[in-house]
Amino acid sequence: MSAFMVAREHIAAIVEVALRGPSDRPARAGDWRSCYAPKWPSDGGGREVLPSAIAHGEDTIGGDELGGALWAENARSVRHRYEDADDGGMVGLEFYAGYEHPFTGAPRPSAVEALKLIHCLGYQSCEHDEWKGSDPQVFLSRLADAVTGELPGYEHAAWEYPPVQGMVVTRPVVIVVRHPDSANEITAFPGSGTPLTIDVDLGSSFDGKPDSDEQHAEWRSSFESELQLLRGHPAYKDLTAILDGVMA
Repeated sequence: MSAFMVAREHIAAIVEVALRGPSDRPARAGDWRSCYAPKWPSDGGGREVLPSAIAHGEDTIGGDELGGALWAENARSVRHRYEDADDGGMVGLEFYAGYEHPFTGAPRPSAVEALKLIHCLGYQSCEHDEWKGSDPQVFLSRLADAVTGELPGYEHAAWEYPPVQGMVVTRPVVIVVRHPDSANEITAFPGSGTPLTIDVDLGSSFDGKPDSDEQHAEWRSSFESELQLLRGHPAYKDLTAILDGVMA
């Protein structure tokens, strides 16, 4: 195998994804940092990745430190692979200057671009014997897993195969919740093909709220076929939350 030092911009792009997520994340997705971003491994369970200016304490790691650690592992691999890495200029002045994450203007790649950059850095960093299980290796693996979930089409792909009852998970779904005393709520999930419309009428069933757990269970069971059909579709969680929420 061979190895080379990746550019400073390569490290900056990976750090930016760790901080903010890929550039093509869906607008409706949850907050990257609190919900999806991986943590840097530590004895305490993990250090949250934060911008360097606000990263303080043992439970956080700033962009400068993160980028420096990833780049240092890259240099360690190149030096292990090539005895003259420093004298020959493979590990050069750019690395010796250290890593400082740009305050503005850092490249923020898309999900597929980020995944390729992560895989490249891992490949260039794996030459030495202690790579597997190291903090950089574990972190890059976690980051790759998080980014994979942001790939276009991933959210709408089937969780299992074949989909339950043959549901095409890219089919558009519209959930209409009809309230007796307020405007209807409509939640739409885009896709291709004929839309599937699910009508949740609260008014005609029990005037907005069931009188008992038994009444709620009986009413909820009337949507069992829709729930089975939607397994693997992103609308499944929303419909479940709507059906359960009427008892809250």
